[in-house]
Amino acid sequence: MKREIMYAFNCIMLFHPFAVLCIVLKAIRYTDMLEELKKNPESHGGPPDCILLCRLRELILRELGFHDIFKKVKDEENAKAMSLFEGVVQRNDEIEDGEKRAENLIRGILAGNIFDLGSAQLAEVFAKDGMSFLASCQNLLSRPWVIDDLDAFKSKWTKKSWEKAVIFVDNSGADIILGILPFARELLRRGTKVILAANDMPSINDITYLELVEIVNKLKDENGKLAGVDVSDLIVANSGNDLPVIDLSSVAPELAYMASDADLVILEGMGRGIETNLYAQMKCDSIKIGMVKHPEVAQFLGGRLYDCVFKIKPRPWLSSARDPVRPPTDRCHPPLACHCVNPDRSELLRAKSARATSSCGAPPSGCLPDAGEPCAAAPLTRQGFRKIVPDRWESGNDSFKRPLSTIPPALLEI
Repeated sequence: MKREIMYAFNCIMLFHPFAVLCIVLKAIRYTDMLEELKKNPESHGGPPDCILLCRLRELILRELGFHDIFKKVKDEENAKAMSLFEGVVQRNDEIEDGEKRAENLIRGILAGNIFDLGSAQLAEVFAKDGMSFLASCQNLLSRPWVIDDLDAFKSKWTKKSWEKAVIFVDNSGADIILGILPFARELLRRGTKVILAANDMPSINDITYLELVEIVNKLKDENGKLAGVDVSDLIVANSGNDLPVIDLSSVAPELAYMASDADLVILEGMGRGIETNLYAQMKCDSIKIGMVKHPEVAQFLGGRLYDCVFKIKPRPWLSSARDPVRPPTDRCHPPLACHCVNPDRSELLRAKSARATSSCGAPPSGCLPDAGEPCAAAPLTRQGFRKIVPDRWESGNDSFKRPLSTIPPALLEI
């Protein structure tokens, strides 16, 4: 409730005095919903997880007329960031060492990711003093971060170039323009096809698909290039999402089709990369990157507020497209870490009960083990599961503090 109150005050301070009544009504109704969920977890469509709670919040905001409450702030920050874009990419280009350049690009993503008005603390700082991208780059918490695979990434960066990367982007302003776009530009220069997947509808200060198309067009030079780099292999895609988190089982069909042959998936930001997909197992290389901006998330991860997460996970070992997936380990699957494929959310509690009675913690029939933790008693097979596009995602989403979640892996049956 404290975060809701802070959120209300920031909206009032940044936007319109007539927002007071609507915000109070929103806070009251949302609190009532939370009380209903405590009494009956199934009362709003399923057991409460991060995605469901965010969806209920967005539903109330839109019902009260708040469709893009940070529009003015986003436009101002986008304009500021675009004026700095050339200087940022020039500094990156001046770094000749491949590993140092890669680290500089990653630090830029993390520094940009601090522009998040979904965090009450950061919204208050922004309203008072604004934010500086260069200062954020210099003031990142020292390594090692709470999850720190940066050295492994730098080594991989110098040895491998991916064919196609899908990047699920996060915030407007410095985040997308000074963090993600310079990184995407470098991938393009290395010969990688890049898909930038942005929200269909506004949520907090997240960038939308249409806004990102406009930004990329404005940043192109007279030759149609992005700071001298050809962008014919750059696609801005509609993710089909309307939340600050993402359920990878519900992406837009067009994105699902385009991502079917990707060999790298990047989920950026605390909502997409940490709170809902940190432990999601992909069928290709994956990177989860973001800054920890909520004290509860920092405590859950065992890190510090404003700590950084950079997790790289290589594609799992596969024998062939038709054979069972048998990673080279026989460790038993841990309890409460199963991704249930059953599309009926009402089955989750029964699945949880069934797993709790297993002597080794093996997942019940119809479930996929978590990343790197298969159970010898229940080897994975594709038989019985839907053939989907894309098959980049082995499982899908882990809801924050609730690894048990509904995972039909994607949209299209073929």
